[in-house]
Amino acid sequence: SLVLIAVFVPVAFFPGTTGQLYKQFALTIAFSITVSTFNALTLSPTLAALLLREGQEHSNWFFDRVNWVIDGTRDRYKWSIAKLANIKGIVMILFAISLFMTYWVYTNVPRGFLPQEDQGYFITIVQAPEGVSLNYTEKVLENIEGIMRRKDEKGESAYPEIENIFAVGGFSFSGNTPNNGIVFATLKPWKERSRSADSIIGGMVPQPF
Repeated sequence: SLVLIAVFVPVAFFPGTTGQLYKQFALTIAFSITVSTFNALTLSPTLAALLLREGQEHSNWFFDRVNWVIDGTRDRYKWSIAKLANIKGIVMILFAISLFMTYWVYTNVPRGFLPQEDQGYFITIVQAPEGVSLNYTEKVLENIEGIMRRKDEKGESAYPEIENIFAVGGFSFSGNTPNNGIVFATLKPWKERSRSADSIIGGMVPQPF
């Protein structure tokens, strides 16, 4: 119990968003373990002393069936362990396969703190070198718009999923300075497109500037 509490209590003091999300969870687990430990060391032994007195006879059919199931499970477990001990090579091979499958799942299943969601738009943030003029930043924004409005060899839009583009120079989430810029690109509804925002962004190729 002390080991479990030592694991969960520090989680409640994690900084940032992670700490806020897991604080209640960690404290709830630690508190429930504390109550369970107190119960196991005090109330449970007292209750067992009252219920399991010497000289009692097993006359309850329900508990007899429960004990029969428990005894059968223990016997089958003992039998399976004895059989597996005779085929150590096969067990080790299966263990190695399970390790490989664990590694494969760990490396191939997407993971992240928060799942990526397609909100129907994406934002491009521009951070130009310090000291550049607003005209320089606006040219960079025009270059980005040109990438998004690029045509393919057939003269059709390379990114038909993009519906509108709105660029602002001198403004960004980090502050209003001439070297900052931001581009909002809204996408068509899901029914009118087959690619997600991540796929569209991944297919964009920067043009020299």
